[in-house]
Amino acid sequence: MKLAAAILAGSVVVLSWVFGGGPAGLLYLLIYLLAVAPGLPIGVALFGPRHAAAWICGGLIGYGLTQLALWAVIVAGLASPLAFALAWGVLGAASWAVSRLCRSPAVGIHPWSAKDTRTLLLALLVVPVLMAPPYRNIGRADASGTRYYRAYFTADFLWHTALASELGKFTLPPRNPYLAPRVMNYYWTYFLLPSAVASAGPPPLHDVQACLKTNAFLSGLLMVGALLVLVRTSVASAGPAAAAVLLAIVAASAEGLFAIVDLVSLGRPLVALTDMNIDAVTAWRYGGLRIDNIPRSLWYTPQHTTSLALGLVGLVIASAGGARVGFAGICGAGIALGLATTMNPLLGAVCSIVYGVTIAADTFGERGGWRLLLRHFVAAVPVALAVAW
Repeated sequence: MKLAAAILAGSVVVLSWVFGGGPAGLLYLLIYLLAVAPGLPIGVALFGPRHAAAWICGGLIGYGLTQLALWAVIVAGLASPLAFALAWGVLGAASWAVSRLCRSPAVGIHPWSAKDTRTLLLALLVVPVLMAPPYRNIGRADASGTRYYRAYFTADFLWHTALASELGKFTLPPRNPYLAPRVMNYYWTYFLLPSAVASAGPPPLHDVQACLKTNAFLSGLLMVGALLVLVRTSVASAGPAAAAVLLAIVAASAEGLFAIVDLVSLGRPLVALTDMNIDAVTAWRYGGLRIDNIPRSLWYTPQHTTSLALGLVGLVIASAGGARVGFAGICGAGIALGLATTMNPLLGAVCSIVYGVTIAADTFGERGGWRLLLRHFVAAVPVALAVAW
């Protein structure tokens, strides 16, 4: 376990250095850790200090709450490093005070063992393995200073660069940088932290692309961690849970299998796969939907990945606690689902529906089950507020 922890920690430090452009990347890593910290007391109150869910789910809640704190400062017209730091301090104090009102753990979840920790650490290594090769080359400059981006990164990463630069002007709601002067009403909440750091942080952090890359990498770790914790609540041991998660990440593309068969049948080399948008094959050939798999989401759409990760926090509570989970657990699920909705209204709504169906199924056929179900409408309040926001 110590070896796995050392390898993962080393990967996080090295890739933060690489993605962030040297020491600035390590400074951003520190800022990111501070940004997720306000959610940790909530995570501990929900799952207890000895369970990985406390730190993973708490970190995700902390990230979401920090975005709202940054938003509040900007809307108040007080954007400055001092104001951001004060808002973070107030948020942390409020989170700690609220968590003290709960008897920990609020959610009855299975005990977390050393084997679980070892399996989690090994599973998280898939994130640096997947993200290091493409991310280290984003915007790489040649001898003349010309910077290069692969085609798919121009569609997403350069858009995120423009959006973060727009958010860095600290005027909300932001204008769509590609369709000015239209207003952007959603999909920008995730980017508040990297944009605020790039605009108001110390000079070494003023490279917005470096902030975006490091932020996406660290958020990807939390997302995969949340997925493993969710799966672990449903199986008897850690090994099958990790195998399921890893297979879902690296072997989930039926479109990829179709593309391989298609190329072979046409006598074309498999190297053509490297120039193909695998997730769009069903759209091109059959007019179906474009649905990103997990690697593509990690690479190109971290805002959606983070929304889904927060939704998974709510589903962890539903899976572990069921319909009889206490009021604090219901509130925790509602907060997570509401924050997911602020990142992506569609994914937040989908996760909320899954939460509701899960709880309804757990009460089906039980005497007085409707009373248990009604209690969970409290979780819908943060989601409704997020939609209105």
